[in-house]
Amino acid sequence: MSHRGFTLLELLLATAISAMMALVIYSAMVTGFRSRNTAAVQMDDIRSLSIVMDIISREFDSILPPTGTLSGPMVGYAMGSPGAEADSVKFFNLGKDRIVDSPLTEGFRQVELVLKTDAAQPVLVRRVWRNLLAPTIPPPEEEIISTEVTGFSVRFFDGTSWYTEWDSTLQEDSLPVAIEITLRKSPSRQSDRTEPYSISRIIPLSCASPVETTQEGSNAS
Repeated sequence: MSHRGFTLLELLLATAISAMMALVIYSAMVTGFRSRNTAAVQMDDIRSLSIVMDIISREFDSILPPTGTLSGPMVGYAMGSPGAEADSVKFFNLGKDRIVDSPLTEGFRQVELVLKTDAAQPVLVRRVWRNLLAPTIPPPEEEIISTEVTGFSVRFFDGTSWYTEWDSTLQEDSLPVAIEITLRKSPSRQSDRTEPYSISRIIPLSCASPVETTQEGSNAS
């Protein structure tokens, strides 16, 4: 009985088919890993914005009315340009910080959130004035919230319209019913995305009440 083996042509054909299958599998794996890495980078960008938004939102959870011995007006200014907003908002709240052995870790304070653009890179900072009963108010403590935010926008809702600026002294000493915070961030260098990321959040203010007058010197939208 004779045993027939593979011919050279059959071996070459089988090798070619195996190489093509290996190339297809390799291409699919490369595409999958690239997609996974791109998604991971995008998720990191979005996650970093979400963390910053949570930090900012907590500042408004215990906001105080704009009248009182240890309180004062809420003032917000629109600055910067569309897509690269650098707004600022200043208000009073009751908060607690995780500072060890400091008598001012909890209590009344004035807070300002602002995007500083006077450096090479925009920096979102939180300024805090703590000892509001001191004869001379000391300079604020400044904390960097994020070095990745490239746009910080604040809008104010009075119960009827949205405004880009707010001054409670012109609004019957009232707070807006809600504020809208928008954060923007340029994509990471590892990302294939060219458009900036942007997230927004509307934050109701618990001690606010609708105002009946129209805000002076501000833009409604």
